[in-house]
Amino acid sequence: MAATTGPPPLVRISVYCCRVKAFIPWLTVLAVIFLLTMLKLRPLATAVAVGWLAYCVWTWVRPRKHDRAG
Repeated sequence: MAATTGPPPLVRISVYCCRVKAFIPWLTVLAVIFLLTMLKLRPLATAVAVGWLAYCVWTWVRPRKHDRAG
């Protein structure tokens, strides 16, 4: 019987699910952009893409609030 290393299978699954959850908004926006493009609504698809990009940049560079005690 070989010794296994690493976390048990349920822990590995939960870690995998947490990583996949981070991609759900990205995949949703990508699907919306593709759908709008297929429906020949390219200006709206472009607006969604640019809006999503602006939101992502804003969440990356926005000022953070620091809570200080005292």
